[in-house]
Parts: sequence; C-alpha cells; structure tokens
Amino acid sequence: MGKITPLLVVVGIAAVIGIILKNVINKLPTIKVGYFPEFIAISGKYAYVANRNASVSVIDTSTNTVIKTIPVGNGPSFIAIFENYAYVANSDDNTVSVIDTKTNTIIKTIKVGSSPISIAISGNYAYVANSWDGTVSVIDTTTNTIIKTINVGKFPAYIAISGNNAYVANRTDATISVIDISGYK
Repeated sequence: MGKITPLLVVVGIAAVIGIILKNVINKLPTIKVGYFPEFIAISGKYAYVANRNASVSVIDTSTNTVIKTIPVGNGPSFIAIFENYAYVANSDDNTVSVIDTKTNTIIKTIKVGSSPISIAISGNYAYVANSWDGTVSVIDTTTNTIIKTINVGKFPAYIAISGNNAYVANRTDATISVIDISGYK
C-alpha cells in the first residue's frame, strides 16, 4: 500500500471542511421577498424590505415570514423608520411613500426631487437626498408635506445627522454639504 503524503491529508481535510461549510451555508434560513431587495429597516418585530419591483415586504422577525407586501412607488431604494412610520424613497418616480407601521398601509405619497435615494430623520423632519437634481427635500413629518428644498452638491447619495447639522455625501463632485438644521427642530 502507498504512503499517505501530508499534502494529500491537507487536501482531503480541506475538501471535507468545504463540504461541511457548504452544508451549513445552504441551511441558513431564507425568506422569499420581492424582486431585487435593495434595503431593509427594522421597526419593533418587523423588518421592512424595499424591493425594486415597487413593493415593500413586511417580515415578522419572530416567525421569519412575510406577512404583507405593500405596493409603493417605482424603484424603492431606501427606508427610514420614524416612530410609527416608514418613509420609503422611490428613486424611479421621484416620490416618498409613507407607511403607517401599525396598519402596514400607505398613508401618503409625497412628490420630492429627482431620484430620491436616501432619507435621514431628526426631530419632526425627514431629509431626502435627491440624486439627479442635487437637492435635499425637507419633509415635515407631522403633516407629511415638503417645507423646503435645499440645493447641495452633485449626486447627493447619503445623509447623516449629528447635532444641528445634516451631512450630505455628494458622489459626483466628491464633497460633503453641511446643512444647518437647527431651524427645523
């Protein structure tokens, strides 16, 4: 009988480990949602998934099942949760859908700038980055209406809030716009 070389032992162990890992990975639970899930946000025991096919899947995280699919605007790309509401940026039709998370129904659709792709919320105001027109729409969340549109850099992509400032990442011109939001609190 031939001698077993250390290289064959290592290769054999690696193959066995690979098979075990593949079986472990394949056994991870998955949940079927809409086409091209792009973003997920959590509110209590529910996960809200933005699907590019104009829907939001609502997942009960205690059972890992979809309990509802909510039709929204075209191209939902981002969800921000505030109190009992989910604000969904619909980049393909320039709207924000507002979902009541108690009833999982749309309560309002708000027309914003061109191609909204992210939202940050502070106090009673939602700040929406509109990528194609280089603006941020300010929504009063108590009335769900636009109260101001602010010009920022080229292709604003994301917004983060710290204290009295909203920081907007502008992809195309490689800048950060700083918006004083102290008047909106």
